[in-house]
Amino acid sequence: ISRGVTVAYAREVGKEKRHLKPKVTDGKITFDAIAFRMGHLRASLPSRVDLFYAFESNEWNGRVTLQLNVKDIQEA
Repeated sequence: ISRGVTVAYAREVGKEKRHLKPKVTDGKITFDAIAFRMGHLRASLPSRVDLFYAFESNEWNGRVTLQLNVKDIQEA
């Protein structure tokens, strides 16, 4: 859980734009995140949120990075 993180950027991804791909920061560390089936939240996403997530590795185009797999997101 991370509380009061800032949403630096967010976009909808996936074939039907069903998923949310935010970039979040606590001011010291910035992480990419993925929130499956939460794309509909992008339009109303507040600038500061509380996140419940699991860390996971993300492999894309041969590059492996650490990302947050968001299970729940709420306004901070």
